[in-house]
Amino acid sequence: MKETVGSLTAYFIVISVLSLISNGRVLAQGTQIHPLVWLICIVGSLLSIAYFYLGITLRQRLIDSSQLINSIIYASIVYIILNFLIISLLVGLQTGSIIQLVLGLLITWYLLNSVKRLSAQEKSKLRSK
Repeated sequence: MKETVGSLTAYFIVISVLSLISNGRVLAQGTQIHPLVWLICIVGSLLSIAYFYLGITLRQRLIDSSQLINSIIYASIVYIILNFLIISLLVGLQTGSIIQLVLGLLITWYLLNSVKRLSAQEKSKLRSK
């Protein structure tokens, strides 16, 4: 399956909104959460905002600054790994955490490859005009 600019735009926006809701629910617990979990949620929320920005400006970013998109995706990879490590340290290694790590990394890798392909396509469309 090959992503289009439209489907990738929708992905960035939907994932950002879902992530913000998820992080917001955890942060709403206030002082009842561990400080490291609070930090994870804040960083996750910042990445969500970055994904939303990418979603609404994707076509132009693919042409002008695909490196920005790649940098945010690489930051997401680091976040996914650190999230897994911190949660595993706090509550122990759990099957769900491992599945979340593997799926998160696979989806993010797929996203990175799709961005690279679409960036090349959009730039070639621009050159052919």
